[in-house]
Amino acid sequence: MEQMDTFAVRLDRRLEEAQAALAARARDDEQLMQERLDAHERLAAAAEAVHGRCVRPALEALARRFPNAIAAHYRTPCGFVSECRFAHTARYPAAAKVGLALEWDPAAEHAWLQYTAELVPLLVPLESGDRSEVTLDAPAEEEIRGWAEAKLLAFVDTYLLVASSPQYQIGNLRTDPVCGMQVPKWSAEHTHEWSGRTYQFCSSLCRDVFAASPALFLTGRVELRPDGQA
Repeated sequence: MEQMDTFAVRLDRRLEEAQAALAARARDDEQLMQERLDAHERLAAAAEAVHGRCVRPALEALARRFPNAIAAHYRTPCGFVSECRFAHTARYPAAAKVGLALEWDPAAEHAWLQYTAELVPLLVPLESGDRSEVTLDAPAEEEIRGWAEAKLLAFVDTYLLVASSPQYQIGNLRTDPVCGMQVPKWSAEHTHEWSGRTYQFCSSLCRDVFAASPALFLTGRVELRPDGQA
């Protein structure tokens, strides 16, 4: 009986030790998670400030300059994202999206600025992505802003090709009946209506020449009057 009592004491001690170890491990895990949460919140606050000052304004400025564009901003578990989407229009016959994301890794305590771009259909060279590491403890905001703006300007240079490249405008081009130059149909700056049809011209000079004698350019000849004038 005494031997059994001794075993019971030893057994209880082992169970108590195991329970104490579990409790200690739980306290350690809770402390670790609290440290990670504190680091995450610190990085999130810094990232939100940098995003608000360096990234978001640039995307909004871009969207305001295109009537077919809209900017949107998102929070993710480890980042802030700003996107500008461009709708397909007659002038810009392609759908596009450009985005900048400021993301961080709480475990490694480092962050990066991510650039992405899409163009559908893709008929011209396009840089679709890039990223630059940044520090959020003492962020170099001028460098971050400069990097973001340079990427957006490069995207704009590519997107503007949609309005001028024959690859995109092939279905939108009209021929100037005077000089033969190709003119986008969405460009209505120089036009002239004759016989129920609107003609487009590369310049006011071609328009005025055409308006003086439309039949000459459309049929290739015009009958002369008895006095020899057209």
